[in-house]
Amino acid sequence: DEPPVNKDAVEYSKKFGVNLFDLVFYGGEEYELVVTIKPKMLEDAIISVREVGGSLIPIGRVTEERVIKTRWFGREVTVERRGYEHFK
Repeated sequence: DEPPVNKDAVEYSKKFGVNLFDLVFYGGEEYELVVTIKPKMLEDAIISVREVGGSLIPIGRVTEERVIKTRWFGREVTVERRGYEHFK
């Protein structure tokens, strides 16, 4: 599962020399990016959100590991616990 990346974010990162991964994960504009849903409830949640005009895009799973991993352009990478970086 990979996080969605808007084409505008790709263009912005190229134009201003900003690392795209950093922009996506630490840029601060993802107020509605992440929720956790039990696997058995995922399909119903996707349908319910779609019915009100939204969308849910699975981007990963919660595991026993205390590390955040995601797929990034086809390869597994670790996401550091940095959070939003104001004015950087």
